Amino acid sequence: MAALEVLGVRIALSAAEASLANADLRSPADGGIVARNIGAGPRVAPNAETPLYLVPTGLTTLRVTVAIEEQRLDKVKVGDKAVVTVASLPAQKFPGLVTNVRPVARTDRGAPSEIVVDTPNPDLLLKPGMRATVHLEIAPRLGMD
Repeated sequence: MAALEVLGVRIALSAAEASLANADLRSPADGGIVARNIGAGPRVAPNAETPLYLVPTGLTTLRVTVAIEEQRLDKVKVGDKAVVTVASLPAQKFPGLVTNVRPVARTDRGAPSEIVVDTPNPDLLLKPGMRATVHLEIAPRLGMD
């Protein structure tokens, strides 16, 4: 009788280990989790319609979108250098480059335009959604005061 109980416990243990082995969630890409769309407890199935986690790829270069006043927009050009800082890493300065200048066509005065600064992030210290401060290194232009 005891042998049957031991066998039953071993079968249950084997089933539990197999279930645990299937409980790992694996991402199809390298990256860090920036959003979780599920909490603890619910069962999940493969190929769920809604992604459980948002894992952005390509975080070795981050893109910072900067609002800029329209009257200053003509001083900024693609290729201008920038320095990006974030409050959570006060000692770090990340070099950047202006990659896009987007004038905004609006009728209301004072509406900000946008510039885009790309900054290398090889150590993955910068994360999507971080608030950043951008200092532009604007080169003197001929014919400008």
